[in-house]
Amino acid sequence: MDSRIQRMGKNRINYRNPNYCHLRRRVVQFFKNKRNILLLTVLILLQSGIVFAERSLSYCVIDAKTRKIVKEKDALHPRPPASTLKLLTAMVVLDNAKLDQLFTASSRAESSPPTKIDVKAGEQMSCRDLLVCLLVKSANDAAVVLAEGVAQSESKFAELMNKKAALLGCKKSDFVNASGLPADGQQSCAYDLALIASESLKYPVIKEMLTIKQATLQTSQGRKITIKSHNKMLWRKKNLIYGKTGWTIKSANTFAGFTEISENVLCLSVLGEIGRASCRESV
Repeated sequence: MDSRIQRMGKNRINYRNPNYCHLRRRVVQFFKNKRNILLLTVLILLQSGIVFAERSLSYCVIDAKTRKIVKEKDALHPRPPASTLKLLTAMVVLDNAKLDQLFTASSRAESSPPTKIDVKAGEQMSCRDLLVCLLVKSANDAAVVLAEGVAQSESKFAELMNKKAALLGCKKSDFVNASGLPADGQQSCAYDLALIASESLKYPVIKEMLTIKQATLQTSQGRKITIKSHNKMLWRKKNLIYGKTGWTIKSANTFAGFTEISENVLCLSVLGEIGRASCRESV
């Protein structure tokens, strides 16, 4: 008989062995405990080396169904959210506008700093296309067009954002604009952003747009706009993480989104993460 077959025979598992049976029971008990599964899922995320790092200033992971915290670090400390707040911007827009509604760009929107799609005053785009630019390209001028189209001014739109955040149970958030650009008093925390990411799952349009890697859109005047997602995690082969990236000098890298591993949906956020080019963008 071949020596390899002999070795396989010697190493064959004895399923009646008491030690094996005990180990099997322990494994089954482990995976029956949902919290253990969630912690294992978080460990996979941490080991991915993309979003999470202990060197980040804050992060928070919550169960999407129960919204209970699974793992966190300084999750209630207020910090600049950067473009992660665009998830909330998109929800407020969808609460107050129709996707086929046309919005007209103002001179204020045209003067928005990067990242932008270079809208021109008087240009028109549909609400749907502007939301794609907001969530995929992270266009600040698209945020202003949407805010002004919904609430006549960005400051009034920020009031709607704060009302929505309060309804969600956000504890440390105060939003001043629709883009996440630095502004006095604008802040959030990792816990609040995880809640916002969780709420965004209730909006199929947002979930769909967060999966877009690149797209070509067109204004009503015929100008074509080609955009590409800042979320480099969309190009991974497994353990995809969907969401909104952000970056400013003051905030460093930020992220808010969700992932699904082993049938568990987790919402996650990270603030003040330094040096991760994979999730870095200009707000």
